[in-house]
This record gives sequence, structure tokens and C-alpha cells, in this order.
Amino acid sequence: MGYLDPQWGVHGAPWLLPKAISGWVRLTHHECNNMVCKLASYTYGTGEPTLWRHENLNAETHEWLKNEFAHVPITFFEQMRKCVSAGHLLAVEYHDQLPRDFVAQPPQTDARFVFFAGRENRCFLPQSQVETFRWFDHHQPGKHAVHELDGYSHLDVFMGKNASRDVFPLMLDELEKEAA
Repeated sequence: MGYLDPQWGVHGAPWLLPKAISGWVRLTHHECNNMVCKLASYTYGTGEPTLWRHENLNAETHEWLKNEFAHVPITFFEQMRKCVSAGHLLAVEYHDQLPRDFVAQPPQTDARFVFFAGRENRCFLPQSQVETFRWFDHHQPGKHAVHELDGYSHLDVFMGKNASRDVFPLMLDELEKEAA
């Protein structure tokens, strides 16, 4: 097939297999009436929903999401499978400028990284953020930070109706530390 496309929820699926997938999602995902939301959850992970918790979104944002997800090549999932099997990030393709294995050497940057992980994330489990932080902290102790956020998932960390109260102040505090 080559790709999945949450836009099938708006424009309809183009042929038999995408129509079958859309039908399956319609039958099995009952979290809301937004087919793009349902197809995005099906596309990116397990759980209903996968990318956010509905109670964290206001109605306008949930409606806006219909236009924000589209064509996802199957090669994305092949890449994720390779990384999951390895237990860490691997290069998609081999380029001289990039390492084949991103954890085979220490970080090649002096940048400070701060990780924000929603504890309810079903797209990328919060443990992956914690493990990535530990890897950076091992190489540059005390430089980086990680925040696990109760009540949040994946994208609602940034677009949740209360993110400006719950998450953004933590981000601003971390940016201030960087500037210091």
C-alpha cells in the first residue's frame, strides 16, 4: 500500500484496502466522532486515542486537528521497528554526515536537552524520554533535564487546553536555565 493517511477521514479512502482500514477504525475506535482523530490514533500507536487525551483538548483544537494529519509512508513504521528492535535511534539511511548508530559515541553537540514526557503517552512511551535523558546525562552529568507530566499524553503537552498553565511554565523555567 505504501502509506496510511488520516485524511481518509475527510476525503474518503481511495481504493479497497484503505477503505477496509477506515472501516475497521470506524468500527473499533469509539473515542470521538472525528475520523481524522481516530485514524491518527490508529496510525501512530495503540490506545484510544494515541496522540492526546481528549479531556486535554478543547473543541476548537479537536476540530482543527482534521487538517493537521496526512500521508504517512510505511517506511516510517519500518524505521520505528528498526529503532525499537535496537533499543535506540538508528539512521534512516546511511549518510557520511550521520552516524549509523546514534548512541555509539557521545553526543556531538554542546546543546542542552530538556525532555518533556506525558505519562499517558501511547505513541512514544515516557520511558523512552527518560532513557534518552539518562544517556545524555551519562555523557554530560547535570546538564540536561527530564519532566514526566501527569495527565498528559503526546501532543497535548503542547496543544492541551491547560498546557499554558501546566507545561509552558516548566519549559520557560528550563529556557531560563539555558540562558543563565
